[in-house]
Amino acid sequence: LKNCRINKVTCFGTIFPEVNSPVISLVMQRTDKSKQNNVRIKTDGKDYQVSQAYFSNMDFSFNVFGSKTDYEIIHHLRREVNVQYLKGNADFALGIVTGNNKKYVLKQPQANSEVVITGRDVFKYRIRPGGSYLVYRRDRFQQVASDYLYRAEEKLLYRFINSRLVFAYDDNQLLSLNSANILIPRFSNMSIKYVLAVLNSRIAQFYHAVTNPAPKVLRSQLETIPICVCSKKQENIIVELVNSIIMSEKPAQRREIYEEIDRRLMNYYMLPAKYQAYIRRKNQIVELL
Repeated sequence: LKNCRINKVTCFGTIFPEVNSPVISLVMQRTDKSKQNNVRIKTDGKDYQVSQAYFSNMDFSFNVFGSKTDYEIIHHLRREVNVQYLKGNADFALGIVTGNNKKYVLKQPQANSEVVITGRDVFKYRIRPGGSYLVYRRDRFQQVASDYLYRAEEKLLYRFINSRLVFAYDDNQLLSLNSANILIPRFSNMSIKYVLAVLNSRIAQFYHAVTNPAPKVLRSQLETIPICVCSKKQENIIVELVNSIIMSEKPAQRREIYEEIDRRLMNYYMLPAKYQAYIRRKNQIVELL
């Protein structure tokens, strides 16, 4: 497909009964005359053209949900700074799939039970247990990950069913259900709390919204987010801010710290002021308890 001329991409939405996946038609032509081609895009009531070069700049991810400015920023994030990716540098795991939550997920603690985290308990940077408990018996459940993932000294939990990226830090070896999945970064040159800051930032949310506008946060999507490699001094500043936002109980202070983290990260990514303002306008901050 890389060597084809893309003529038209049409997004129809979810048009088939009982099928939740959206329908897209991709009309292409075999030819070597594709470099200067304009592609007609029809989506969400819009009908416009973009250069085929935009798709090649994004490694031929046929993303048609963004504007020209969106494409320019995506290209900048992927090409203009030193970045690494979670692909090949992280462990991922589903939370526990019990097979019968009514039976196994308890509303009150019982003998041998422990707190279990659900997606609604996960907020940006930290977890607020909502009163669910589980007696952890691996043999009872439909699907479970390895114990070392649940009991890792440090891990990130994130909301699975969500259009936004919401990641929290856990160093208490908490169990989670499959609405709160697990990510453990394994970078040799980046701390887990720095990665946490990037994934909770407006930058990552912008990238995710433009390239993967879906109501689920999938591993394959997270693996494409460019994570800026900065100096150890710059990273340590972010880590200290992350520690502060985790510890703070004051909403206004937490918001202020979040904005400081975002401001620094945008500078680390060397985003021009016009792009920074654009990203801020498009991404309101929620899930910051």
